[in-house]
Amino acid sequence: MDRLRTLIMGAAGRDFHNFNVVYRDDVRYEVVGFTAAQIPNIAGRRYPRELAGPLYPEGIPIFDEGELASIRDIVEMSRRTAATRGSTSARQVQGSDDS
Repeated sequence: MDRLRTLIMGAAGRDFHNFNVVYRDDVRYEVVGFTAAQIPNIAGRRYPRELAGPLYPEGIPIFDEGELASIRDIVEMSRRTAATRGSTSARQVQGSDDS
């Protein structure tokens, strides 16, 4: 089974919460990264492997959201997911066929 490659677009911590609740242990998804727009100095770091769980032994990279076009080329994602304030779950914003 091919895992659905997913980029989670951040909302100051909601992105990490959504990852932990929805994606962390779900073998159907491979979260290829998070984007950072609201938390200063976090781009270029990794979500720690200890928090990411056994499916992510290297942790998960955090990209600068301002570089979204180049991120897409790097990670070849299947979908992007927005983590919005007040949401209780992740929301798909664009699929792979929207290229």
